[in-house]
Amino acid sequence: MEKLINIHTHGLIAQGAITILNRMHNEEIPSEYSGYLSMGLHPMHSDQLTPELLVSIEEQVISNKKIIAIGEIGLDKLCHVYLSSQITAFREQLKLADKHSLPCIIHNVRATDEILREYNQSGNSHPLIFHGFRGKPVIAKQILSAGGYLSFGRAITTKDDATIASFLKTPTNKLFLETDEATDVTIEEVYKAAAMLKQISEEELISEISTNFARLFTERE
Repeated sequence: MEKLINIHTHGLIAQGAITILNRMHNEEIPSEYSGYLSMGLHPMHSDQLTPELLVSIEEQVISNKKIIAIGEIGLDKLCHVYLSSQITAFREQLKLADKHSLPCIIHNVRATDEILREYNQSGNSHPLIFHGFRGKPVIAKQILSAGGYLSFGRAITTKDDATIASFLKTPTNKLFLETDEATDVTIEEVYKAAAMLKQISEEELISEISTNFARLFTERE
């Protein structure tokens, strides 16, 4: 049987699941962890970007073949950092992702238009995965129409009607699941809720998401 895939987490690692653990450039990677990683400068820290820091991130991407995505990166209109600084950091990391042929894990807070504009102008041909999606179907449709993928987490296990409506309109070939920072829900529970909402078996859902993973991510040599 194919494994569950947790596309984005900050620390909740399930035994037997394929996991992408998110780490900042200066965060320690647990010595016992042997799974995949994503690395990047979060929008709330984007005012820390310097040429030296960008070089440091790239050096880690080059040296650690377990880093299979750049992230989480993006734009957040509710954080304290000026949007102009966030855009500069986002542009540089889109270039980095394109240079190393890596998909991006996207953090998006009220900035869908700006993220898609920057992505389209960047010339980056590698996919964007909007993690922890919460919001109305009109936003989900905008992202999906632009070729993006949506990853859902704890929200689909609650009574978040708008997010559940978006989830139901997301085709399984554009879908990922995650736990993000949640400590009160497991990836198994997210899959169970997702399969119930989609009215398909968990096995079918796992197979679909495994296919998506294989399409976007490759082992780095």
